[in-house]
Amino acid sequence: MILTNDGGFAHKMLSPKNRVPKLYLAETDENIDDSDIAAFKEGITLRDGAETLPAELRRVGDRLCEIEICEGKYHQVKRMIASRGKKVLSLKRLKIGELMLPENLREGQYKEALGDELFRLCLKSMHGEQ
Repeated sequence: MILTNDGGFAHKMLSPKNRVPKLYLAETDENIDDSDIAAFKEGITLRDGAETLPAELRRVGDRLCEIEICEGKYHQVKRMIASRGKKVLSLKRLKIGELMLPENLREGQYKEALGDELFRLCLKSMHGEQ
């Protein structure tokens, strides 16, 4: 989670039209298979008819996967998994743009991102720079 009082910054990071990549770790109620991976790569039609852009789905374990999307529509990851007949049991965002959740950060803890660092990382993400 990112807490900010800068509405413009928040909009740039979260708006689907800006295509800032977001990485999630999900646990599902059923195994992820090759057909799920292929479907995500093509883009998914959600149950309400909405279309998603292609996304990357990677198996981390039988029922554990990483999903990288660049939109962020309402509950998109859960809805994409549901379109494949599976249910998300747990979901955690690991990364947004170049901002990665530190591995040693425990639940309830936080890391302050300094303005210049945050701005550079987010600007880099929004422009697809390496």
